[in-house]
Amino acid sequence: MTYPLQRLLRYSRCHRRRIWLASASSVLNKLFDLAPPALIGLAVDVVVKQQDSLIASWGVEGIRAQVERLIDIEARVLLEGPGF
Repeated sequence: MTYPLQRLLRYSRCHRRRIWLASASSVLNKLFDLAPPALIGLAVDVVVKQQDSLIASWGVEGIRAQVERLIDIEARVLLEGPGF
């Protein structure tokens, strides 16, 4: 008698590539779902900490330049998405 999981693994051998692609797509999708709240947190960080924010530590000087960088990142995340 074989166990159901063993049968499933045996059956899925020929579909291994598809399973990996589906798993990777799922992880990427979740990362892109979580990106907007993280970017909002960075925007709050810019407003509150100003020149001591995380984006300022990347070498972006000035609040306006930091906000523009955030807008650029947010637009890329929303428009491009995971790209698949």
